[in-house]
Amino acid sequence: AYMSFHQWRGWMDCAAAQAAKLAGNYVESESDALFMGQYIDKKLLTPENFEAWRTANLEKIETKQKKSRAWVDQAETMIATLQRDPVAQKMLEGDKQWIITGEIGGISWRGMLDVIRPASEIFIDLKTCRNVSETQWDSDVGMRVLWWEVYYYWTQLAVYRELIFQKYGKKFLPMLLAVDKQEPPDKIALAFEDQYRLDQEVEQIIQKMPDVLAWRSGKVTPPRCENCAYCRETKQLKITLAANQGIKRPAYLDW
Repeated sequence: AYMSFHQWRGWMDCAAAQAAKLAGNYVESESDALFMGQYIDKKLLTPENFEAWRTANLEKIETKQKKSRAWVDQAETMIATLQRDPVAQKMLEGDKQWIITGEIGGISWRGMLDVIRPASEIFIDLKTCRNVSETQWDSDVGMRVLWWEVYYYWTQLAVYRELIFQKYGKKFLPMLLAVDKQEPPDKIALAFEDQYRLDQEVEQIIQKMPDVLAWRSGKVTPPRCENCAYCRETKQLKITLAANQGIKRPAYLDW
């Protein structure tokens, strides 16, 4: 089976949850935010297929009273924001939703590029976010960083760049086009030009691959993050001391 960026991110976020998903023991609920992203992708990238997709997913787009759900108007405003911008429109020109495969870390990978222009040696990923200027706390570095650092987007673009290199023998420039959910929406266009950083992202995947394969095969119990929805849902209580000041935990609390 192919590895994908989204599966890889699942292993990095919570290996126990990702293993449960693959085993069919846990189904992550699809949020309106996730479906909104799909709506925007479909309308901007493959408008010729949008109506068929909309009809197939009508229950998620309309209420029982045949009215558009609240997020639809917001999505349409975000789409219009990009359609009015000449740079955004230029970035969306090219081959759309292009499947790329290859090998990283000794296993097969598969990805889908939102836009690729082989003649220009660039590819573009389309994203939605809450605020294009937002920062979030990153516990790995102990500071607030911009949102595209937190969500592994360097990793995603590095994977796609490597798979493209395996096909074309050239290191294409990764770019990101994002529109946010503010009113009115803001937008940003980014070029991920740091070649060393992109190479290091792929190297880190290769280094972590033995652990991921051990978790995926069941040879090693995948660790829990104890923060995600899956870990909350399957959490087994353990009594802890409210004022733990070097006091040894008494055995009678081991229920």
